[in-house]
Amino acid sequence: MPPTPRQSPEAVLAQMSRSLPQPSAKGIAAVLAHLIHDGQIMPGDRLPTVREVATVLKVSAPTVASAWADLREQGILETRRRGGTFVMPFRDKPMFLPRSGRSRSRWIDLAFGVADPALLPPLGEALANGLVVAQLHDPQKDHAIPALVEAIGRTIPFAPEAWSTASNGSEATLLVLSALTQRGSRVAVEQPSSPRLMDIMQTLGLEVIPVACDASGPLPAALQTALQKDPALFLYQPRGQIPLGHSVPAERIAELAQVLAERPEIMVIEDDNIGPLSASEFVSTGSHLPGKVVVIRTYCRAYGVDLRCSVYAGPQALLRKAQSLRSHGAAMNSRILQGTLAWLVSDAKTTALIGRAAQTYTRRRGNLAAALARQGIETQGHDGVFLWVPVRSERAAVAALGKHNIGVAAGSACYASFRAESHIRVSVTLLPDESESVELIAQMIAEAASFQDPESLA
Repeated sequence: MPPTPRQSPEAVLAQMSRSLPQPSAKGIAAVLAHLIHDGQIMPGDRLPTVREVATVLKVSAPTVASAWADLREQGILETRRRGGTFVMPFRDKPMFLPRSGRSRSRWIDLAFGVADPALLPPLGEALANGLVVAQLHDPQKDHAIPALVEAIGRTIPFAPEAWSTASNGSEATLLVLSALTQRGSRVAVEQPSSPRLMDIMQTLGLEVIPVACDASGPLPAALQTALQKDPALFLYQPRGQIPLGHSVPAERIAELAQVLAERPEIMVIEDDNIGPLSASEFVSTGSHLPGKVVVIRTYCRAYGVDLRCSVYAGPQALLRKAQSLRSHGAAMNSRILQGTLAWLVSDAKTTALIGRAAQTYTRRRGNLAAALARQGIETQGHDGVFLWVPVRSERAAVAALGKHNIGVAAGSACYASFRAESHIRVSVTLLPDESESVELIAQMIAEAASFQDPESLA
């Protein structure tokens, strides 16, 4: 019989009510995080609804919603569209955990796709070079220093009008979308897509028009159909796609550009989410659609999240508007961090280290895909840091694996609307390299994939 969540929503609410010292969003979030840390509430446990929590705790529904949002940002909770809110495996747990006293069985977090610390390059020399960039401490804003534009410009197959930086890819995407849309605007987005992008769309109140994909990326016919609904823009991932793992070849890029050329008023956003860690070259519709494409490149997985420097490039007027929306135009990425990133991108030794990291992630991805295939589970894609695994019930699979200290993510978060088929999203960045461990993890995933949601049997 498949495992069920450890506690009912009512039991979770009772624990929260007993433990809550302060009826505020921060207090609710802190209490729930503490209960999860202590193991009193487990991965897979379903939370009561916002309205139920608000009623019992005698607070407003927005207060509870704010607490839930804070915990989602920390990776503690996951809200599944039309499925409720669940506890995810907590990311601060030890990377490897023994099971049943067997030290050879090591279990890891495969939910979030964070970089393996052992594969990050050293930053000392890069930071030292960042400290001597031109115009250091100049009071005038410099959203993209010349050295950074020169370094990254060599890796973009067209010449954008303007360049800018943000603290990460999510912020850059939020700024660009905010500059292009207003609440209620329609946007065409490949489906499934990154939960990060889906969350941003939801935050901005945008209506997502889905564009179906195959193994080569967004389908031109599906895009053409979506454009008939007059979206403000089309957003897709040109390589290392989350969660499917495909990269769009030049031929498909040209086909998509041909469709988009018929609607010159529609902008294109290309989310290059893993940047130099991709196994594929970066190919862009910007080579075919001058002045209509924004490229957003994230370097967090390659160089580490504390570098706090992603890059976006595109039409000058659009970037100026996006910059004005960042802290009302007052914010700018430090020239020191921009110079650090420019040095990292240009340095031959660092490039070699990133190449080896990319090869390691590709090998880990292939190892798990092969192990799952031996268990009768076929995955898809060839690039990126996630596997898209079909399961009978994503809820049952996430809960079952969580109870064995294997954290995975529910696939429903990758869609804007309900889908009948179920998947889980499995990261390979922290996957062990030992073949025995990979086989054990594949066996556990295969077992969990066969479980059926108990509620569907009621």
